[in-house]
Amino acid sequence: MKGILGFMKLKKYPEWGIIPENSPVFNNLIQRYNGLEVDNRKVPKIEKGREQVSPQPPKPKPKPKPPEIHIEGRFTADQLISIGKQETPFLIERLLPHKVIGLLVGESDVGKSLFYLNLALAIVSGKDDFVGLKINPVHRRVLIVSTEDDENAVGRRIIKQLAGEELSPKAQKSLVVYTDKREIYKKLEVELKTHKYDLLVIDSFSDFFEGDLKSSSSVRQFLEKFKAMIIDHGLTVLVVHHLGKTANRSIKNRILGSVGIEGLSRNVFSLEKPGQMAHLRKLMVIKGNYVSESEKNSPMILAFNEDTLTYSVSDEEISTVIESQEKQKPGRKGDPVRNAKIMKLASEGMKQEDIAKEVGLHKSSVCRIIKQNTIKFNTGDLGPER
Repeated sequence: MKGILGFMKLKKYPEWGIIPENSPVFNNLIQRYNGLEVDNRKVPKIEKGREQVSPQPPKPKPKPKPPEIHIEGRFTADQLISIGKQETPFLIERLLPHKVIGLLVGESDVGKSLFYLNLALAIVSGKDDFVGLKINPVHRRVLIVSTEDDENAVGRRIIKQLAGEELSPKAQKSLVVYTDKREIYKKLEVELKTHKYDLLVIDSFSDFFEGDLKSSSSVRQFLEKFKAMIIDHGLTVLVVHHLGKTANRSIKNRILGSVGIEGLSRNVFSLEKPGQMAHLRKLMVIKGNYVSESEKNSPMILAFNEDTLTYSVSDEEISTVIESQEKQKPGRKGDPVRNAKIMKLASEGMKQEDIAKEVGLHKSSVCRIIKQNTIKFNTGDLGPER
């Protein structure tokens, strides 16, 4: 082929020789050149009267990019960094992030069911906040599974909490309550495939869980069902759970059952009665992966209206409420009558185990009170002699 191109150049460079353009030799070379193939590709034709240029080889095609892998729960570093830069969305400010399992804990009769029902009505009715905390629902729909109350009890509570306020027909249809847990997971699956919900409330944990409450693996397996619902349907799950009766332990250590319950919950918050102040409740974040330490250490004081069974922000000073609560804790300075009785019984030679039964405390609490007061006596901290 190079030889043919060389002959073509003779027309441009006369010193190499001249081949007449219309001569048989010239025409024969053109025909032979135009029939050539290089790497199974036709060589571009040369037309008469144009400058002869060597054809350029085709540019190599770029290598195809590897196919993207789309698997649920799989993230690359760049995706994680992008997600991490985004602000964590909350369904309820401070209390419940979107698309997580949250845990509401409290003693019996503290008003946990009234609290989440009050919250549910705020969501479906279109309100922007609840007890002073901003709420950010997308669908304005709440699904409740309550096995502790029947439909009559729930209906009466709704009427009281509305306090004469009218719900729109759409809002009325947006709050759904199940009171029968038989085949509940099948019912929930149908419900969640039919409608989009912001919040699913499970009341209570112990009524749904049928395994060993102290087994972390059993608890984890149980909560994984709700994690799957979060992934599939994009909602938030609030599980209601009880606290143990041991009053001299922290709230986190009083949560009944395995530590796996608290471990798998992204946010844990408690509702308590502070001391003898029956009209108040203390709302506090116990665990929050997306909550600052200052917010965790700043409990909210709520006013409880016994007529409407609703909660609102209280004007009570937090210091007053905490002081009232401290006075109710066994073995603390706020209960001098009980402490004096314990010291009197101890001075009479009664065993600590018997004293604990007498005053209704744990033996370890009685032991601590005796030690504390003994130290005060030895250091002269009990005041002047009588």
